[in-house]
Amino acid sequence: MSWFIIILMLSCFLLNSVPLFAQAKPIKRNEPLAVEFKPFKSEVFKGKLVAANFAKLYREDEEIIALANDLRKKGFQAQKWVYNFWGIQQTYRINDKTTTYSFYIQDYAKPNSNGLAAIGQVRAITEGRSEIYSFYLEAPDGDFNNAIEYRLDEKFMIKKADSWWSYVQGRLVADPAACEAHLVACAAASWAGYLRCVATACGLAYTKTAACSGCGCSWWCKWGVGCCEK
Repeated sequence: MSWFIIILMLSCFLLNSVPLFAQAKPIKRNEPLAVEFKPFKSEVFKGKLVAANFAKLYREDEEIIALANDLRKKGFQAQKWVYNFWGIQQTYRINDKTTTYSFYIQDYAKPNSNGLAAIGQVRAITEGRSEIYSFYLEAPDGDFNNAIEYRLDEKFMIKKADSWWSYVQGRLVADPAACEAHLVACAAASWAGYLRCVATACGLAYTKTAACSGCGCSWWCKWGVGCCEK
C-alpha cells in the first residue's frame, strides 16, 4: 500500500504553542469527518529522527518530563532501539491555507511483565497557530484494545483521559468498513509497532480519524482535517 495514504500526525517545528485537549467528553461516534482530505505532503519519520526529537523533549518539555517520571514510578523503562520510535507528518493545503498534523511516539516496557506503554505527542500547526497534546498510553498485559490514556490536567496532575486514542479507537470500531478488524488483528510487541500496523492496514480511514481528532475542532484547522467533537 502506498505510503501516501498511511500518514497521520503532527510536527516538531512550531511557534506560539498553546495547550491542546481538555478532558474529553464521551465519544460522539457519528460526527462527520472532513469531506475533502487530500494531503499535499506526507512523510514517515525514521526512528533516529523521532529519537532525537524525544531527546530534546526530555530536556525541555515539562509535560513530557512529568509523564516519563510517572511511567518510571510504575516500573516502566524507556525502549531506545530505532524500531521503538515512530512518527508521521501530513500537510494539507486548501487555496492559500496550510495545516500540518504530526505525531511522535516512544515505547516503554515493564521488566518481567507483559505491560506495554508509550509516550506520545500530537501537534497541529496552521499559519503560526499551534496546539500540542502530550500523553502516554498503557496497555495492561499488552492488550491494546483495553488501553488507558493518561495526560496532565491544568494542575499538572496525571489523570486518565478519553482523548486522542480513545477517539481514534472508537471511530474505527464504530465503522467496520474503516477496518475495525485490524485493531484486533494487528499483532505487535510494542505500541510503535501496533500503531504502525494499524496505520498501514487502515490507510486513509486511520489518517482521517487521527488528524481530525488532533485538530479538536479549532476554527483555524478544522477546514483542513474536519471537526470531530469528543
